[in-house]
Amino acid sequence: MTAAPSNQYMAVEESEALEHVDDITEWHMPTFAFHDLDYIPSGYSGVLAPYIETGPGTMRAAATLMHLDLAPQPGLSNTQQVICDLGCGDGEFLIGLLRHITKTAPLTTSGFGIDYNASLIATATLNAVAAGEKAHWLVYDFNLDEDDLFTQIGKEGVTHMFVYLIPKQLALKTVKSLLMRLCESGVMICCHKFQPACLGSWKTASNDLMDLVVYECGKFEE
Repeated sequence: MTAAPSNQYMAVEESEALEHVDDITEWHMPTFAFHDLDYIPSGYSGVLAPYIETGPGTMRAAATLMHLDLAPQPGLSNTQQVICDLGCGDGEFLIGLLRHITKTAPLTTSGFGIDYNASLIATATLNAVAAGEKAHWLVYDFNLDEDDLFTQIGKEGVTHMFVYLIPKQLALKTVKSLLMRLCESGVMICCHKFQPACLGSWKTASNDLMDLVVYECGKFEE
């Protein structure tokens, strides 16, 4: 005869299940993308895959803050740089960043764009081909992260990541865990406008004018 589970155990199990349901329900709310903001940013593309366009000034500032536009040092071998844009939309930011880096610092650089909207990823693929920039694209819901995105990013050899997510996304356990694991593995993360509290102690550089912050595990802001 099997003993019935204790009320305390059942309460914990039920609480965890409800928490998971709440996360999923909250993400799939029709107005999720901007319901906690007091404005609708430029580039809003609809309910299915809302995204915020990032201008060329921010792109150039991010490249400088992450040292992506520096010429290689004499005597040192060029390191492959793989830049990931988490929530890349139609890929214009990542493609522009790759183009800028190629012009200013002829290093071996490629991109990896991730977005949960297949239509936007299809557009990004075409845009990259038209621009002649090397990039891989992945359709994936990183908010739910059901297939361990960390491992997939590792296989791509990502060295730098640009993140422009809203507070609701940055507060998700899946997103917080992903960012922390990436930073701990040595990936440099640059966040625009909204900053993840989980990376706060690893802030190494910032650009207040362009609202950018860079995080590196084990390093601190000078």
